[in-house]
Amino acid sequence: MERHLYIIGNGFDLHHGINSSYRNFRDWLYENEPTVIQDIEEAYGCCDDEWWSDFENQLGSLDILEYASAVASENVPDLMSDHCDRMWNDAQIEVEQSLDGLYSDLRSCFRNWILQLNSPREDKKIELIREGSRFLTFNYSKTLENMYGVPSAQILHIHGCIDDNEEFLLGHCVGEDELRKMIIVNDPEPPSDDDPEAYEQWRMEMEDNHQLHQQLAEDAAVSGVASQQKPVKKLLHRYKDFFDSLYDVTHIHVYGMSFSEV
Repeated sequence: MERHLYIIGNGFDLHHGINSSYRNFRDWLYENEPTVIQDIEEAYGCCDDEWWSDFENQLGSLDILEYASAVASENVPDLMSDHCDRMWNDAQIEVEQSLDGLYSDLRSCFRNWILQLNSPREDKKIELIREGSRFLTFNYSKTLENMYGVPSAQILHIHGCIDDNEEFLLGHCVGEDELRKMIIVNDPEPPSDDDPEAYEQWRMEMEDNHQLHQQLAEDAAVSGVASQQKPVKKLLHRYKDFFDSLYDVTHIHVYGMSFSEV
């Protein structure tokens, strides 16, 4: 008996005339949330068409280190102040709070944008085999349910669905360890926490060089970027039953997937 698996990406909705590209999201932000656009560009730099076409991957970009460095430059500790010890992490705190606010606003805007997307066009309908098939979709829309009448029990919206109260999954594929390996570090690495004396010596040397506050800010930036990684392992575990049900699939159909790294 034939069993079909359909893997559906955003190109599927785009084919049906839904304005669901990341560039459409950018245009919506410009019209409805221009301050969020400003915050994105302040953190990541100039975000052109190419940047937005690869939006999720770009969220994992280390261009954000330039932003952290700029914040550090604006928050250089006054070594003559009696409160100098409390100033070393001023830039770190500002970077943490700014990125937390940015990512929170971005996700809220993304959900609001998804909820207002236009309906699919009937004249773009294609042939799908519904009976006994399974559908793995990375889209948030209900095109499969509403246009093709596919029962929801046969569909896995792995990144969330417009009917769910949960937050839509949005993010990149780069982990914190990988991000840190991508950084070219000229300063000496901090010693292990197991050696407090060596760590304190390193800290004093960094303070003497006016560099500690910048490293703390950059560490905050890397941690913030890493927090936007998609929880792939958790998703595979959460939806294990769905993936286990695919053991007898005989045909795989892929529509609208870019197969980018993310």
